[in-house]
Amino acid sequence: MRRDLTRLWLGPGRNGARSRLLFGTPRVTRRIGQGREVALFGPDDVFGFETASGRLPDFQCEFVGIVKCGGAGANLSRIPRVEPGGFLLLSAIGKHHAARALEAIARLEKVRPPGEIPAAFWQRLSTQLLAGLPVADLLERTVW
Repeated sequence: MRRDLTRLWLGPGRNGARSRLLFGTPRVTRRIGQGREVALFGPDDVFGFETASGRLPDFQCEFVGIVKCGGAGANLSRIPRVEPGGFLLLSAIGKHHAARALEAIARLEKVRPPGEIPAAFWQRLSTQLLAGLPVADLLERTVW
């Protein structure tokens, strides 16, 4: 396995939390054990994922992240389920913020593929979501 690839662990984790890929095209996906997969991304690839709690009966999304993969030697942020890490463009923690982020991503997908949206826009959206500000007018703009 190449050292410059970023790994995203999908499926159930040790604590029962489950992760799934929202968007992004992995270079390779490998099945590892029962229901677990690892998706491998190259430098500068962008992907989105969500992690849901492992509590039954209903899994509720508790984290949404959009990550830009870094190359060898880059200062990367440590992100759960992402190895060795990446540049965190959007982070939504908690059921309320994660739900707002998923709604915004769904609206953006209707206009443009999320992988083509610039990093600066994701960072701006993340700031607006975390501050609790409305994002409808930001999503309607097409300047990005």
